Amino acid sequence: RIEEMLLEVLKSTIINIGSMGEVKYHDKAAALQAVERNGFELRFASEELQGDRDVVLEAVKNFGGPLIYACDNLLEDKSFVLEAVRANGTVLEYASENFRADKDVVLEAVKEDGWALQHASNDLQADKHVVQQAVKRFSGALDYASDNLREDKDLVLLAARHEDPKSNMPMDKKYSMQEAGIDKAAFRSVVDCPIAVEGEDCPITTVSLSLVPAEHDSDGN
Repeated sequence: RIEEMLLEVLKSTIINIGSMGEVKYHDKAAALQAVERNGFELRFASEELQGDRDVVLEAVKNFGGPLIYACDNLLEDKSFVLEAVRANGTVLEYASENFRADKDVVLEAVKEDGWALQHASNDLQADKHVVQQAVKRFSGALDYASDNLREDKDLVLLAARHEDPKSNMPMDKKYSMQEAGIDKAAFRSVVDCPIAVEGEDCPITTVSLSLVPAEHDSDGN
C-alpha cells in the first residue's frame, strides 16, 4: 500500500514537474479520462471540476490521496464522503477529523477496507462493532484497535478465522490467545467451521494457528 502511494506521487510529480499550478482540464470528459489514469491529475483540473462529484470519485477510486485536491464543499459534504469511502475505504485517511470521528463514515470505510481503521478516531478504535466490521474485512485491522479490544476474546477469534492463509503477515503478539483467555481446544473446534463474510459464503478450512503457543496443553494435546 505504501509502495502504491509512493509510485502514484512520483508518477504525478515527474510527469507534471514543469506545470505546477497550470489548469489543464476544463472539460469533464477529459478530466475523467485523466484521473482514471492517475488520480493526482485532479490537481490540474479546473476549480469547477475539483468540485464535481463524478470527477473526484473517479480520482480517489484506487487511492485516497487525490482527495486533498477536492474543493471544500465536497470535503464538508457527508453524503459525498460516505460515497467516497464506500468506493475506497482509504479515503478516510484524507477526510476531516470530524468525519474520522463519525461512526457512519468510519463504518462504511472499514467495511470497504479494514485497514482504514487506523485512521479512525480513538473513540471509534475502541468501538467493538466498528472493530468487528474492520476485522471481517482485514484480520490485521485488530492492530489498530484500542488496547482493550486487542485482547478481546471474540475479536481475537474473529481475526484468526478471517486471516488470509496465504498472507505472510503474522498476527500481532499483542493479542495472543493467552491474553484473551481463549481455550485452545475450543479454538481448534471452530477452525474447520464455514463462515460467511458480508452475506457471502466464504468457507475456510485451514487457518494459521500462529496464535497457539508451541508448547503442549497441560493435558498433553
